[in-house]
Amino acid sequence: MQMVDHTGQQFGNYTLTRLLGIGGFAEVYLGEHIYLKSQAAIKVLLTTLDQEEIARFLAEARTLAALKHPHIVRILDFGIEKDTPFLVMEYASNGTIQQRHPRGVPLTLDVVVPYVSQIASALQYAHDQKLIHRDIKPGNILLQEQNELLLSDFGVAMFAHDSQQKSDQEFVGTATYMAPEQIRGQACQSSDQYALGVIVYEWLSGGYLFQGSFTEVCTQHMYTAPEPLRNRIPNISPTIEQVLMTALAKEPSQRFSNVQAFATALEQVYLSEQTTVPSLPDGESHVISSFADSATPAQQDAIPPTTAASQQYAPTNSFSTTLRSLLSQRTLTIKNSILLFALLGIVIVGSGLFYAYAATGRPVTTQNRKATATPTQIVFSQSPSTPTTTTPTTSSTQVDLAVASSPTTTSVAQVTATPTPEPTSKPKPDSTPTPKPTATPTPKPVCPPTIQSGSKNTWVKTLQQDLNKRGMKDSAGKALVVDGDFGANTLYAVKSWQKSAKIEVDGVVGPQTWHSLGHC
Repeated sequence: MQMVDHTGQQFGNYTLTRLLGIGGFAEVYLGEHIYLKSQAAIKVLLTTLDQEEIARFLAEARTLAALKHPHIVRILDFGIEKDTPFLVMEYASNGTIQQRHPRGVPLTLDVVVPYVSQIASALQYAHDQKLIHRDIKPGNILLQEQNELLLSDFGVAMFAHDSQQKSDQEFVGTATYMAPEQIRGQACQSSDQYALGVIVYEWLSGGYLFQGSFTEVCTQHMYTAPEPLRNRIPNISPTIEQVLMTALAKEPSQRFSNVQAFATALEQVYLSEQTTVPSLPDGESHVISSFADSATPAQQDAIPPTTAASQQYAPTNSFSTTLRSLLSQRTLTIKNSILLFALLGIVIVGSGLFYAYAATGRPVTTQNRKATATPTQIVFSQSPSTPTTTTPTTSSTQVDLAVASSPTTTSVAQVTATPTPEPTSKPKPDSTPTPKPTATPTPKPVCPPTIQSGSKNTWVKTLQQDLNKRGMKDSAGKALVVDGDFGANTLYAVKSWQKSAKIEVDGVVGPQTWHSLGHC
């Protein structure tokens, strides 16, 4: 249909003041309300409708106008002007995400993850209303202030397609982001998840997922596995890549259960890989380093992240970082001080006994008393189920530092002076029990990535070797050439194996096929 400049014309209660942009299905104008003088974006569809189509358009426009979500552009009004349908939408003056982040400039995860969260939230809301967007792309994501996103153009592609016959290329419009099933005319809610995955791939890598002519791009979406993201971003997390490749699976059933699950998985993996080191007073940082370095792998996994909140509200059954620092720096000094005072007391008592004996000519026996000292108390969090007690191991004088969650006393052993004290036998060291070895859990195998016709990588070589071991042949009855190229011969052998293994025969080597080959 030939485009017509509608600048200066009136659509509903809005005068079109200037053209903002042209898409595959509509023109967008800046409009001004003739009474309120407020601005809005007027989307004029590039089609005309007959009476039956007008009724359907109005019904579906009412459905779109009922969408109320912070990340979906609001439909303020709609109507028909001379058989031409139009929508009145809220105006986002900051443009689109495509203008903010042009292709070729990779984005970091701290930018991408919040974007995905907002878009997925809007899509999940629409999906819950039984609506499919069908045209997710950067040009349909608008920017508000403070990087808030608005998803626009719900249903516009459907209106344009259903109202008139178009060529395949005109219908697809943006094949760059279309899911395989949508190209086949079987769009579903998971198709929006796939399109969002393509956008995330572009944002992180700075380039296209697939390139070529219209037909070539469609063919690649349907049959070619995406290039591993680590080939373009060597330092990308394997877990992040796995999340993204799940959203880009060829079959909707192999993707996340819904688009919100995709966004949640991406956010959780991103947050789990952030290493936040809290600031500590001077002299404490080496304590944490020593503790972490000496811990076993299982203990290191169990060390929770330390935050200001967790230090302030630490539970009573956990050791804090501050405690480890205090113990490591001050325990030796405290023990030495107490021991010094105890020895000094023994010397004084012994001197008094000597002079008393010298004056009377007979030994003087002191009354047995338990000397009680004011405890040195260190307040920290410790499990109440394992109290610390002080037990003297010999009859000689002993001083221990008892650390407990409640004040305790340190008892000095009874001191009895005798004329001829007998030597005390040295204590025998206690035998150290031999620790029982802890069984190391066997790690669960992880499935290799999904591959299919057109894939070229080392996993294809692994597949070809496995098929040869199991006696699978190509269409000519020969063993497969192990070249890492998933071509027609490999596809034939894969389907033969899937048939013999009694699993789905689709030629795609996903978790089910890898499992049947003994990989996961």
